[in-house]
Amino acid sequence: MAPDHPSDAGREAVFRCVLDGRLAGTVTLDDDDDGVRARLDVVVPWARVTFFEYPAGVVDALRRADPATLHALHPEFAPFWCPTCAAVYCDEHWDRFDVDDEGFHDETRGICPQGHERMLLD
Repeated sequence: MAPDHPSDAGREAVFRCVLDGRLAGTVTLDDDDDGVRARLDVVVPWARVTFFEYPAGVVDALRRADPATLHALHPEFAPFWCPTCAAVYCDEHWDRFDVDDEGFHDETRGICPQGHERMLLD
């Protein structure tokens, strides 16, 4: 299933699972409260990550709702994307696990339904 079309402003994209159509994640470019600084919010069922620095290509990737480009720009911009499968999967289909380093959370990794492992979020 293809991702939903982004908003008219091209500042938000909603991604749905290829297996069952469930919400896999949203990526939104928003202005901060002061209207000066923009932020990129990546929201998945298990986490929300905000980036205050991102490359210009993000806007075009959001306009096209392109998870492959978002992932290529930064893997954490599309934690729902499996680059090996070239597919979006929802929370129900990622086998997620945390990796600790000396007792501290280091990253969240996942294994997609086809068995490909990748870092989902740092």
